[in-house]
Amino acid sequence: MPDGPLARHNTPSVAYDARAKAQPHTLINQPHWRIRTDTVDKRGHVTLRYLGTLRHLNVGWAYRAQVIRLYVLDDIVTFTTQDGEFIGETKIDPDRDYQPKGHGFRQSAQVQLFTMT
Repeated sequence: MPDGPLARHNTPSVAYDARAKAQPHTLINQPHWRIRTDTVDKRGHVTLRYLGTLRHLNVGWAYRAQVIRLYVLDDIVTFTTQDGEFIGETKIDPDRDYQPKGHGFRQSAQVQLFTMT
């Protein structure tokens, strides 16, 4: 066993291996969620970046120039007013930039009655 100051110290390799290492934070099986506040444009759309591409989501002309909230959970987007009133919900098609308001879009009953009469 060595004498002196070296007796208490480890080699650099041993000291390096003994330290805690950062691990990657992989959230592969975790849902991706976010909340956005946006203003509906004059065509009734809002934009959202999804899978690295800017998507144009159709909310509807009835909500032009209104500030709304988007609740995003993976590929499902829920639209509400600032007061929390449900506007609609849609599923993003990753193959389209412009998301139509059709298949997969669920509206509030009040808006459905308004558009039917």
